[in-house]
Amino acid sequence: STLASHPVAVVSHRYWERQLRGDSGAVGRTIRVNGHPFTVVGVAQPEFADASALFKPQLWTPMMMAPVTRPDFHLDSRGDNTLQLVGRLANGVTSTAAETELKSIAKQIGVENGPVSAGRGVRLYPYSRLPTDARQGVAIFMALLMSFSVLILLVTCSNLTSMLLARAIRRRREIATRVALGAGRGRLVRQLVTETAVLFAGGGVFGTGLAFAGTRALAAFAPPVDLPIEFDISMDARVLGFTLLVVMSVGVLFGLLPALRSTRIGVAAALKRASGTMSGNSRLRSAVVVGQIAFTLLLLVEAALITRTLRSALDVDPGFDFRGLQIATTNLQMRGYSGEAGARLLDAWRERVAGAPGVSGVAFTTRPALGLGNSTVAFKVVGEESPQPARRSADYAAVSPGYFTVLGTSLVAGRAFVAADNDLAPRVAVVSAELARRYFQSPVRAVGRELQTGATDADRVTIIGVAADVKVRSLVEVPRPFLYRPIAQAHANEVSALVRTKPSDEASVRPAIRAALRAVDADLPLLSAMTYSQYIGMTLLPQRLAAIVAAVLGCAGLLLAAVGIYGVVAFAMSQRSREIGIRLAIGATPWRVTTLVASEGARLAGLGISVGLLLAFLASRLLRAFLMGVSPTDPLAFVVATGGLAAVALAASLIPARRAARVDPMVALRTD
Repeated sequence: STLASHPVAVVSHRYWERQLRGDSGAVGRTIRVNGHPFTVVGVAQPEFADASALFKPQLWTPMMMAPVTRPDFHLDSRGDNTLQLVGRLANGVTSTAAETELKSIAKQIGVENGPVSAGRGVRLYPYSRLPTDARQGVAIFMALLMSFSVLILLVTCSNLTSMLLARAIRRRREIATRVALGAGRGRLVRQLVTETAVLFAGGGVFGTGLAFAGTRALAAFAPPVDLPIEFDISMDARVLGFTLLVVMSVGVLFGLLPALRSTRIGVAAALKRASGTMSGNSRLRSAVVVGQIAFTLLLLVEAALITRTLRSALDVDPGFDFRGLQIATTNLQMRGYSGEAGARLLDAWRERVAGAPGVSGVAFTTRPALGLGNSTVAFKVVGEESPQPARRSADYAAVSPGYFTVLGTSLVAGRAFVAADNDLAPRVAVVSAELARRYFQSPVRAVGRELQTGATDADRVTIIGVAADVKVRSLVEVPRPFLYRPIAQAHANEVSALVRTKPSDEASVRPAIRAALRAVDADLPLLSAMTYSQYIGMTLLPQRLAAIVAAVLGCAGLLLAAVGIYGVVAFAMSQRSREIGIRLAIGATPWRVTTLVASEGARLAGLGISVGLLLAFLASRLLRAFLMGVSPTDPLAFVVATGGLAAVALAASLIPARRAARVDPMVALRTD
């Protein structure tokens, strides 16, 4: 009796700013929700964290208002299972003890309501703002991004280590002089590590500023859907503290090795040694550059695999023509439509949209292909002699007449739904070619057969047609069994209109779709409206984001690798300046000198690429769960990454090599 008896709402801070224009007297104002008046009783704080990490509700209403806000919840039915319970453990109570108590309560409910509670139980898990079924995918995505971050960190640290080693060699005489004057090794190490830590601290501060700017840019990213989706990735004290701790720890670690190497010297030898001679530090710097190139190649291979995955998914034929197709979704139960009333509303909406300029066809479905959700139905084949499994299932959708024509999917046998397939006509169905092949050996043999989708005779349907297979849940999936029912015989709440237009008319048709629904019922909300390309794009959003991040970090790694190779070759040239001068003085050609100097970079690049290929071959298998339609050892990805890195390494080696070939022999020979 208390259902729908208290029409009040708390609005989000964003809704208050945008829809109520920041009205200080917003509390007490009346807003309309699904055509019903609601009184605003509060405005949420801007930082209020709702139960979802992505979807940001604009308002909250009492659960007892569900008959108005979400009539399909059926709160007065014990068979409804659409709600989740969120609670806070009391002090001193463990999650195990709480779960045990909840299971005891569930068992008692099962005794009192056996038919409804049969097969159900309780599972207690830590609160998370991510949906349970999305955690695995998000975990894989975050692990991928973390791997990119770790690789770019290793490349950067390798580059800095190489630079610090070169700097230490340059300061050999300074350090030797300090030691000769009585400075202890520990003091010198502390000084050098402190200098490195200051360098890293400055970089950390600058990087933190870039991170703030980047997170703001990502938070402002608007996915191509008309839904309240926000990316709440603001940096807090924990993230900032962890970042700075990693930066300083890495700075000390990678600054300690050059400091120890540079202070372990013989004073007399260092003071007498000419700057043009080589030292053991050069071998260490070369090893660091090899590691840097290997990590860069690993990063580039991962980036190439992700990019190939996205490209492969976009090139897949989904089994229907989504170009020039619009999709708009509403929920009939939000205004109490059901049965004949809902059918009349859809007919009126279809007629108005079909009359808009540029529209060539309109149809309805309860399950658009390649969406984020899924719907299945269990069935048995009527008349099959051999023993059948207890449960066979197929993906399911209720569609209107003209659906297959509007979608651009052909029929391989039988006929499609027509207007006469209404609630008074015999129950019929259209199945996918995969379902027909799997259970009837061929599409032709499936036509006329019957399926039992429930416990009564009213749930028996006759197959009247077989449609070509379409991609249902993923662009790279194998064909799936699919069962279509006429929407007039299988009433539904959430319905999507598919509108076929010319690609040039897409922008003008979308307002016409909204206007047509408002003309039929001004209070029935349009939940979303977009092109089908945008709709499909949501399923590829993780791959798109990963491809963008991989491309950016891959370019950064490539640039760092180029700097590292350039640095080691340039330093090697400076160390061998006297040798180069002698070679030029006795008749060596510039080309010979260029080849000699560049070979140093080519040798390091070859070693680094060899190690990187081995690492990439082993690590790419960890990406298998994220790749779609692309092998972890895809040859094109490996060739492109290797070729790009080799070209950059060659260019980075030739620049100092060409400069070395132009050295004046007299100047080089006078160098101390």
